[in-house]
Amino acid sequence: MVRAADLQPSPWPNGRGTTRTIASHRAPDGALLWMMGIADLVADAPFSHFPHADRLFTLLSGEVWLAVEARPSQACLILHPFAFRGDVPTQSRVVAPGQAFNVMWDRRAHLASVLLQRLTRGEALPTPEAPGLLKAVHCHTGHLDVGGTALMAGDTVLDPHGPIRAEADTVALIVSLHAAPS
Repeated sequence: MVRAADLQPSPWPNGRGTTRTIASHRAPDGALLWMMGIADLVADAPFSHFPHADRLFTLLSGEVWLAVEARPSQACLILHPFAFRGDVPTQSRVVAPGQAFNVMWDRRAHLASVLLQRLTRGEALPTPEAPGLLKAVHCHTGHLDVGGTALMAGDTVLDPHGPIRAEADTVALIVSLHAAPS
């Protein structure tokens, strides 16, 4: 269980935002294998370069546009995962400050997905059972019970066990990380 209150902000190297890492894993040489976290978006900024990485950027609040490589800038829709490569030039334009849920992974070793779930009070989902390296449930709004563990807004449970049930109207992000096919 990772409580929102326990996440510590780390400034970006360019000083134009912070990240609260929920979970990550690095190779022995320090290379990023995968990570998930919450980014605070406060000013226009280039995104960090992550060799061999793919990203899913899910805007939680605010208004942000992304220009990936030489393509025209696109508005990020709130709660719609936006996929792009982490090793190409990417520039954000922050129209209104906000936050984003980020998942990044080394595409040579992993595949990842982020699924948005809107649940009404009492509604349940089965526990994610597909084999994989990691499954996570992030409670964006509302209140969830995940196998007897209470999640409030901003909390995340890694490798959930048991049913997932909404204790209030809830928006949750379900993350799955799998080994890439060889």
